[in-house]
Amino acid sequence: MSAIAASGQTLDEASLSALTAESLQESLKLAETSMQLDADTKLKVADRYRSTLRELTKINDAKANAERFQQDARTAAEHAAALRAELEREIQAPQVDVLQDKSLEELDAERLSRDAELNILKQKLKEIEAQRQQRTDRRTEIRRMQAEAESKRAELRQQANLPAQAGEPVALAEARRLDASMRLIAFERALSAAEFELAKYSAEESASLLTHTENLTRERLAREEAIVKRLSDEVNTRRRLDAEQQIRQAEQQKMLAHPLLKPLAEQNRLDAEESRKFSTKIEGIDRDAKQTRERLERQQSKFADVRMKEADIGLTRPIGLLLREQRSQFPNLREMERQLDARQELLDQARLSSWEYADDLKNLADARAIVREASAEAKLSYEQCVELERMAAELLASRRSLLTELKRSSERYFEALLELDTVDRRYLQSCEEYLHYINERILWIRSTDPLSLKIVAADTESRTWLLSTASWWTVLGVLATDPLEHPFAFWPTVLAVLSLFYVRLSIRPRLRALGVSASKRGFLRYGPTGQAAALTLMSAITAPAALLLFSWRLAEGVDPTNFVQSVGSALAVCAAVLFPVELLRESCRHMGLAEAHFAWPARAVGHLRRVLTWMKTVGMPVTFLAVLAHDFLPLAGGTSTERVLFIGGMLLAATTLHRLLSGNSEFSKAFLVESPGSLFIRLRHLWYSCAVAVPLALAVLSAVGFHYSAIQVAERLSWTLWLVAGIVLARALAVRWVVLSRRRLVLDQAYQRRAAAAEEASQDTTGTPKPPAVEETDVTKSTMQTRKLVDIVVLGFSAIGLAMIWAETLPAIGLLDRPLWQIAEGSDHAAAATPSSGVVGALPIAGVPTSVKTFAAEDPMPGPASVTTLDLGLAIALAIFTFLASRNLPGLMEMSVLNRLPVDNATRYAATRLACYTIVIVGVLMATNRLGLRWQNVQWLAAALTVGLGFGLQEVFANFVSGLIILFERPIRVGDIVTIDDVTGSVSRIRMRATTITNWDRKEFIVPNKEFITGRVLNWTLSDAVNRITINVGVAYGTDTEKAREILLRICDEHPLLLKDPAPMAVFEGFGDSKLNFVLRCFLPSLEGRLDAIHSLNTTIAAEFKKADIEIAFPQQDLRIRLIDQSILPMTLASRGNSSLTLDRAAG
Repeated sequence: MSAIAASGQTLDEASLSALTAESLQESLKLAETSMQLDADTKLKVADRYRSTLRELTKINDAKANAERFQQDARTAAEHAAALRAELEREIQAPQVDVLQDKSLEELDAERLSRDAELNILKQKLKEIEAQRQQRTDRRTEIRRMQAEAESKRAELRQQANLPAQAGEPVALAEARRLDASMRLIAFERALSAAEFELAKYSAEESASLLTHTENLTRERLAREEAIVKRLSDEVNTRRRLDAEQQIRQAEQQKMLAHPLLKPLAEQNRLDAEESRKFSTKIEGIDRDAKQTRERLERQQSKFADVRMKEADIGLTRPIGLLLREQRSQFPNLREMERQLDARQELLDQARLSSWEYADDLKNLADARAIVREASAEAKLSYEQCVELERMAAELLASRRSLLTELKRSSERYFEALLELDTVDRRYLQSCEEYLHYINERILWIRSTDPLSLKIVAADTESRTWLLSTASWWTVLGVLATDPLEHPFAFWPTVLAVLSLFYVRLSIRPRLRALGVSASKRGFLRYGPTGQAAALTLMSAITAPAALLLFSWRLAEGVDPTNFVQSVGSALAVCAAVLFPVELLRESCRHMGLAEAHFAWPARAVGHLRRVLTWMKTVGMPVTFLAVLAHDFLPLAGGTSTERVLFIGGMLLAATTLHRLLSGNSEFSKAFLVESPGSLFIRLRHLWYSCAVAVPLALAVLSAVGFHYSAIQVAERLSWTLWLVAGIVLARALAVRWVVLSRRRLVLDQAYQRRAAAAEEASQDTTGTPKPPAVEETDVTKSTMQTRKLVDIVVLGFSAIGLAMIWAETLPAIGLLDRPLWQIAEGSDHAAAATPSSGVVGALPIAGVPTSVKTFAAEDPMPGPASVTTLDLGLAIALAIFTFLASRNLPGLMEMSVLNRLPVDNATRYAATRLACYTIVIVGVLMATNRLGLRWQNVQWLAAALTVGLGFGLQEVFANFVSGLIILFERPIRVGDIVTIDDVTGSVSRIRMRATTITNWDRKEFIVPNKEFITGRVLNWTLSDAVNRITINVGVAYGTDTEKAREILLRICDEHPLLLKDPAPMAVFEGFGDSKLNFVLRCFLPSLEGRLDAIHSLNTTIAAEFKKADIEIAFPQQDLRIRLIDQSILPMTLASRGNSSLTLDRAAG
């Protein structure tokens, strides 16, 4: 082998016969164990030999395939003849009597078996259809391979003849050239096998082998479908007859039953009727499931056909027309989703009914018990009791049989519902996939030729249809005859619309009066703004309601023509476009909602109203005619008349936006003066350019042939106009509420401060330091937070609304569906699938037949889910919204709820903190769920992180949990006076990790939350703010103690800040070294003014004792000397001068 490779020649057929897998394996083993090669060379040589082994396998496979293709080509005609003969036998074969001498259970089992065979034949038919497409693709691939054969051969020969490079080991060069030679032979064999494959396809097509196979399969499928239908009809008929027989038998038993057994007989009759209802329901569900299966098969066939045609001819105009036709035939997917959601309740009820019937069977009483109960109520003889027991036994036997049948029927009903639910979900999924496929492509397909004068002049048919006098007279005739044909529907509606026009006349002065009241300085009530909004809405809805009335009556008219229906549809579209325009226009009346309540600049409001009036007057007729022209050929891609009207409407829209947003307009100038630094003004040139460019771009799209795309975008722009009008007015109403709430809070706080100042002025304060007071509500901060939160909510709803409006066009962009990474779904999640998800899991379901399980299991197991660009964007948006909402929620809660409740500031603070924590937790969970970080995906990681964080951040977690305990249990609150260690002060903030305490020197101490839970804390104001003052007073010896005590009690009685209950106490507690010790104990209602009270009490005691000549004692000492030298006494006395030293000479 090495000699062959080293000779410089490629392997030929003779050499190939000597080359086997065993010899290559031996060479591979020798290369791997060679002592002459280094490790890197061994690896390269071994890789070459392994590649050679793979090529040898390909050669053998190609040889086997060539032989098989030759054999298939030779036997194609014979096989086709056999299929024709078998088809003839199938056609001429008599029908098999599958109903003969079989019970209901046997027929049902036969039906399930035949149904499984039917599914196998359908799958085979799909494989035959797929095989045709596969052969077409394979032919294309083989032709391309044959066209590239020469260049491929030359490349492989060059590699096989390439000599050893400088420094290349000989073993590696031999292995490389051997591998190249084998790849060349493998290519030649594959090319030869491909030629035989083409010959096989030609032979089979000449013999129509696939056609005969398909015809035979379809014949067998039709025969099986007929048999299954006969079996299903027979099963349903027998079940219906059995139910009728049971009802008749139950009624007969009721007639013959003893009066004491009438209730039992009546229950049997009700059970028999319930069994009949189950049979009827099951029959209807089976019929619905069959129809849904047929729709699913047609849908999948159409989808495959469209994809095949697109692959053949690309995104051309015929494909666009086909996609538009398919899109117009789609069912209402939202209605299907609602039906699927409603079916879950039926599934639960069916399962519950089965359990209830099983329980009734278990609890079924015996005849003797019934007789004993009956004989206890009525005196019966022995013979009557025996007869009663016999009749009760018969009724109980019938009831047991009925309950058994009801249990089986409820199980069959549940199985039928489950199968229908599965089929419907598959159909819904198929529709969604097909619709997504269409939406990705339909906007990028040119729907018609570019517009030109020649095309406009040639399109006389659409203009004739639009301007036909006879058609318009038909419309007038329908409107004229409708009051006579449908008076009870026409006249009440007309009267309602006329009443709206009449009421509209009185709305305008009422709006003006409300605006005058609301524009007054210091106005506080929100009610007039709400009334003005309701009146504006009522005034704006009048004209659209009239258009909707005519649209409705034209649609309901007697024998309306296509033109009449089109006029009705056009009026409905005009009503939808007119409503937001009217709503904004009515809001812009003088002293109306915008000017008086929202405080918009009067110049801007007036200019906006004039522009909207001009737009309504000119734009509505153009819109009506454009929509009417569209209905002439709605799927044709746009007639020239329709496109001219559409382009005119877009030019009108661009003109309107130019008049409104240009720098010289009154609208822009007014906002520039009022809000020069706002975002709207700073980006006004960008807004103006985009707003004017969009309708002009749509006009260009329609002119160049993308008219369908332009219409779709324009339709969504009209819905966006609805959204913008609603969002603008809703935000203005919310801001108005914020402004009025701020005014009320400011006014209330001013009244409170005035009352507090008056009360403080009435007290005798001396300016001593006071404890830090709890901050009152910061109105400015709350207002800013509420405004920000309103803007956040408006932005969120705008994003949601825009996503819903533009959802069907987003797949055409293709960026949002781009997968970023995969998420492996956990097995636990897949196993936990329930009927509500439409998937029958691996867990067995009692009573579910094999066909249901097989049918539900046809869908492959879902692969790993993908996180797309849309998911990432939603996760980021949720995170931003969560952050901003948690920062600004306290202001909204303070202004909307908390200031109306009788709660203190501490409770308000706790409520806002807990609400912020809740928003953060919910937002984080929603954001991580969008990114695929579900619990089943991260539970092990979470467990590991929990252990790690438990050691590394245990103090942080302990403080966080302690903070939650503080907010819920509330051992301390914002505003409480607490003492912890040597710090005493007021609790000013309770945060996630720590609590802030402000002491009397206005210093802030940051204390970890854990200290308040595990340590010792003195809360002066937890449950009772009453606190005691203790003052120690010492008087000189010889003082009248009763007089001193009376003075102390009188001072407490006269002090304005002290409580009378508990009463003050003055106690003579003992004799001191230099004084008589008195202790004065008195109580304050709160810690407010404690230092003032202590100061005033001490000052008053000193003054009153001075008046009463009571001396406040001070420390004194007496020094006694017993022995002294007489010789130093004079000297000592002289040195001390006038000392107060007293000498006592001791005796002896």
